[in-house]
Amino acid sequence: MIATQPELDRLVEQLGPRPELAIDCEMDSMYAYRTSLCVLQIGWEGGEALIDALAGLDPSGLGRLFADPAKLKVFHGGENDIGMLAGAWKLCFSNIFHTMPASQVLGKEPMSLAALVERHFDVKMSKQWQKADWGVRPLPDEQAEYARVDVRYLIPLRRLLHERLEQFGRIEEAQSEFARIVQARLEDKAFDPE
Repeated sequence: MIATQPELDRLVEQLGPRPELAIDCEMDSMYAYRTSLCVLQIGWEGGEALIDALAGLDPSGLGRLFADPAKLKVFHGGENDIGMLAGAWKLCFSNIFHTMPASQVLGKEPMSLAALVERHFDVKMSKQWQKADWGVRPLPDEQAEYARVDVRYLIPLRRLLHERLEQFGRIEEAQSEFARIVQARLEDKAFDPE
């Protein structure tokens, strides 16, 4: 878990030459009145990192990576993640691939990440920690592994789905949906004293 600025700066430097990044977020929406970004997961070919979003880090280096149109950012369920990162850290995105709408455009594909990973990689993902308290520190080892697995298969999955989209002539349809999602923003919940 990256929780210091020097660690984050080293990670950003390490990710600079990577052409594809898998991104996911964990939030505390079931445990707080106003949702907070708790953990940011980043995956790349051969590795994953967890970033402690509650540690008060400067995310501007990540912002440069995420806004870079030459770098592909891969999401599943990314509308919430992009909205949260745009709101919490003021980050912008370009050049994304979103596996959920890609699977919807293909029609017969399952849509959940767990179902897609099981179908294409014969790996059963545990969803045990899906509703866990992501604000707890230190993060339990099992929760941390769950978070890493959420980005582990996104890049190879993107490649498979992209091939199928090309095969069936549906790339433009999927890209139209990606362009909509990249603009996602989460509305701040108005405080209700009751």
